[in-house]
Amino acid sequence: MKVSKYNFFYKGDSDNEWVLFNSRTGALSQIEQEYYDALQNLEKRGIPIQDEEQCKQLKVNGYILDDDVDELALVRYAFNKDKYDSTSLSLTIAPTMQCNFGCVYCFEKNSDHGSRMNVEVSEKIIDFIQRKASTTSSLHITWFGGEPLLHVDIIYSLSQKINEICEENKISYSANVVTNGYFLTKEVAQKLVESKVDYVQITLDGPQDIHDTRRPLLGGQGTYKAIMENVIACADIIPIVVRINVDVQNYKRINEIIDVFKENNVYDKVHPYLGHVEDANDSYETSKCLSLERYSRFNLDFMLQNKQDITADYPKPMGAYCGANMTNAYVIDADGYIYKCWNDIGIKENRVGSLTDKNFEGNVALLNQYMLYDPTLDNRCIECKYLPICMGGCPSRRLENVESCVEQKYTLDQYLPECLRVILSKKSANGEEKSDITE
Repeated sequence: MKVSKYNFFYKGDSDNEWVLFNSRTGALSQIEQEYYDALQNLEKRGIPIQDEEQCKQLKVNGYILDDDVDELALVRYAFNKDKYDSTSLSLTIAPTMQCNFGCVYCFEKNSDHGSRMNVEVSEKIIDFIQRKASTTSSLHITWFGGEPLLHVDIIYSLSQKINEICEENKISYSANVVTNGYFLTKEVAQKLVESKVDYVQITLDGPQDIHDTRRPLLGGQGTYKAIMENVIACADIIPIVVRINVDVQNYKRINEIIDVFKENNVYDKVHPYLGHVEDANDSYETSKCLSLERYSRFNLDFMLQNKQDITADYPKPMGAYCGANMTNAYVIDADGYIYKCWNDIGIKENRVGSLTDKNFEGNVALLNQYMLYDPTLDNRCIECKYLPICMGGCPSRRLENVESCVEQKYTLDQYLPECLRVILSKKSANGEEKSDITE
């Protein structure tokens, strides 16, 4: 037997306890000193673990393996299995690239904003899904933009046809809308629910005086009041995820938004989380962005301070990082052009295909950069213990030669012990016994 290269050890709450995490299997355990000593003796001195039960528990969680197991090969298998999965189809669809906002950091400000999606493109999307239906078991759609609710009728119309295809072919369907929230009225929210949209994500940038300077209407008028009123009015109709963008200029005042949710009795109904403002497509000054490490630590403090369920952010082992690395994931703009990453949408030179023009070749070189990348062959990643929960990180950031690692890289030491306390507390509340190894 040998010790996994993906083990993380952190001191527990007592001198006799350790927190043990394996990034390849996702196992999280509280172990006694004897388990820790056994693992250290095996790794550093080659002393076999004599206790059969102890050995069994450590092996089932992936903390130890047979000598002939190539762990990197297991990670590569998980990556390729996800990358080439043809049973799950993921589409990001922009009914329009137009937007009523003029956000200061918009990564699409240099994009071709075009017009609303026409009937031909809508029909091509339905044809595309229909052709995929026989081999698809699950379909997820993200309605994107621009601002998708500018032409929400397209979402209603396409959703009806897509749901019919899914019902006929017994395909599991899910959907969400990424919107600025300005047009999210009660009527729209109810129609989205009827269209089987599971949730909407809207964005705020802090209290009104900050938000209105960063996310105004194209004419310069403020938007905070309308968005907050919509969130409060619609919280009982459709699940709302609130992304709160943070950078150097606003991070100290983020909790003022949480206070407003609490004052209006919707904090338990909306799901706020922090978003890292980045310099995507030269859209924002790098000096105004928090470093990934600083953002990561602030984000964890934010979750703890606001008593959020931190287990929801558990660092699970993954396959491909996102759709940009996956064969069966596509981003489609209002003109029917196809992209691999939604950071590329609207940028003509980054199109990799077209639904309406069979002769359009697209940017093959960019497509290859996304699809042929393998983090298990990347010299920057091969020896990294975070690889199974990162898989090379954001493909777009990697191509821009900026740090692409996942944020957990900087907070696991604080996050995992705290996460384990929450898990053990829930077990105790449910009357479950605590064992030497807690999965």
